[in-house]
This record gives sequence, C-alpha cells and structure tokens, in this order.
Amino acid sequence: MEAKRIGARRGSLSGRAEWGKKGACPMVIGLLSAVAAVLYGATVSVLAFTATFARRPALRGAARSTLAVLVREAAPGRPGRGADRLG
Repeated sequence: MEAKRIGARRGSLSGRAEWGKKGACPMVIGLLSAVAAVLYGATVSVLAFTATFARRPALRGAARSTLAVLVREAAPGRPGRGADRLG
C-alpha cells in the first residue's frame, strides 16, 4: 500500500515540474519581444537622426529610403497604405 502512495506522489510532483517548464516559456517570449522592440526603436531613432542631420546628401537619401521601409504611415481607413497615396 505504501508503495502505491509514494508512486502517486511522484507522479503528481513530476506533473508540477513539467508545468513549471511550460510556464517559463511565455516569460522568455515576452523578454525577446521587449528586446526586439527596443532594438527596432533604436534603429529607427538612429536612422531618423541620420536622415535629418547627415552632411552628405547620399547618406540622407539612403537613411530616408530605409525609414520609408521600416515606418509606414497608415492612411485613414486604409491600414498599411502610405500617406502619399491619399492624393
């Protein structure tokens, strides 16, 4: 009888250990998402400063074209469309 009780206890503890492993996954995904958001924001900031204050026109143009790809303005009522298509 005692052996069955111990075996039942082990089964329930192993289930808790598996639950703990699954519970950590959303935290890792959230952390990676936060890191990606910070990197994206930093990249856009550096490109915006480069597009505004670069001395060489070629560098300003390259930064502006890269910003146009990364940051798209949405027209009212049309998600994903640029503001240049309003006219």
